[in-house]
Amino acid sequence: MKKNLLIIIFFLAVSALDIHAQVIQTQKGLTTIVFNNSAGSIKVYLPQDIRPGEIISGSITTVALGKNAKQIEKNLAQLKKYSIDFNGQKFPVSNTDKVFQTNTNLENVASRQLSLINSKGVNEARVNLPVPLNAEHNIVSPTCSIPSHALIGSPLRITGPFDGDLSNTKCSIGGNPCEVIAESNRGCFVKFPENVKGINEVAISEKENSPCHGNISAVDMTVSANKLSLLKGEKTIINVSISGLQQLPSNATLDIINKTENTVVLVGGNQQKEVIAPDSVKENGLFRKQIEVQSIASGNFTVDFNLDLPDNGPIIFADVRVPKGGKRDEKVLTAGTRTAFKGALQKWKDANSGTSLKEAFDCPNCFDCIQAYTTESNAGDVGELGWGIITSFLSGGVKLAGGLLEKVKDVADKGGDIYKAIKELIDKKKIQVIGFKEKWCKTNEFCKVTGMIVYDVATGCAEAEYKCEATKACCPFPVTTYKMKYCFDKDGAVISDTYSLTITH
Repeated sequence: MKKNLLIIIFFLAVSALDIHAQVIQTQKGLTTIVFNNSAGSIKVYLPQDIRPGEIISGSITTVALGKNAKQIEKNLAQLKKYSIDFNGQKFPVSNTDKVFQTNTNLENVASRQLSLINSKGVNEARVNLPVPLNAEHNIVSPTCSIPSHALIGSPLRITGPFDGDLSNTKCSIGGNPCEVIAESNRGCFVKFPENVKGINEVAISEKENSPCHGNISAVDMTVSANKLSLLKGEKTIINVSISGLQQLPSNATLDIINKTENTVVLVGGNQQKEVIAPDSVKENGLFRKQIEVQSIASGNFTVDFNLDLPDNGPIIFADVRVPKGGKRDEKVLTAGTRTAFKGALQKWKDANSGTSLKEAFDCPNCFDCIQAYTTESNAGDVGELGWGIITSFLSGGVKLAGGLLEKVKDVADKGGDIYKAIKELIDKKKIQVIGFKEKWCKTNEFCKVTGMIVYDVATGCAEAEYKCEATKACCPFPVTTYKMKYCFDKDGAVISDTYSLTITH
């Protein structure tokens, strides 16, 4: 959920831009495309989970601009003259009460094109929708899963076995019907009502199937400031109040972003991440925060607040064996890491086949060196790792369940003993760490590698980072960094659809 101090912006909402400007954003599995023009905006909701050979459905909404009822009515009529074209299938904007549905069995699965077509048949705007890298897997979860908390007025994702046709899906929250806005075979999205408060039961059903039930807590966030326009040198306080957080299962995060850095600065940094741990929430479910604002120039200012609540996970199920917690044998961790690294790299290559990106980031010597090195391990030997690999690992967005490494990152940011902080988590048996000291590769003397694996004992998932420093005889780039995420099932095998890889130079 995003809010700023001048306009309340609920999840994925945008203000009017230049004529026919378009905005595309994907968050928690839902893709939202917004086409803006002088009459207003046309918004399309689609599941990100677009797979070949399956039916998916979404919805179209319109917001007409105008200073009075007559102008709004006129602009709405203009918006309804448009159609949405999704890979050759046209859907009139005027039919916003009907299902926006399509079969995705197309030859080109690299991307899907969605266009805005005017009344004369002219394509006025186009966006490309990427297909997930794991599009070849079509396994569906046998059970339904409802998150424990949701932001009012924002889309709510419910994972489970669906048929992709939202017209036969019914959902109620607190006994009141709510709108289903998108659906794939692995989940559906409903709009969480803005007037719901407290803890309510969610009931969802499809055709004649029994409803999926679950309780959910409605979360609301209010943001206010003592002054919205400051003179140079003035200060003010932003007050953030979040309710409905009782019984939070794991950490939520609040991102605070100053959008007007030339006008004001935020004490504590213009970009801040506040981790909201369950034990930091009051018994009544309330969390409060104050941010001091210092003006460096006269004028209005805007600060965005994005609240990310614990989710029910990605809509991917490649293995019915769920991740298992508990300590792992060192050989299991290293073997699983090699498997995940090889599979993730192949998936990355397949996704970028035929592009310049594949050649630019493909360093076989580095990969072979890291694969060979991963057979050797120094479990828990963090103190012998370079500062660079550890700080890079922590700054790379590591988000183990429960925010296990957030405290370590705070220690690092404050210049404390990072090795001691990690060792404390190891001693408490919350994480396992396998470190790889920097060394020249045995199979290629032009490659120098180091790495680090952190395994979350509670969730059965791991994150790893490797750095390869090289001469041109090893790789065209002086430094290549590989970052991976993956989970182990209850038998100790890596679940193929959980691993991902990013490569940077």
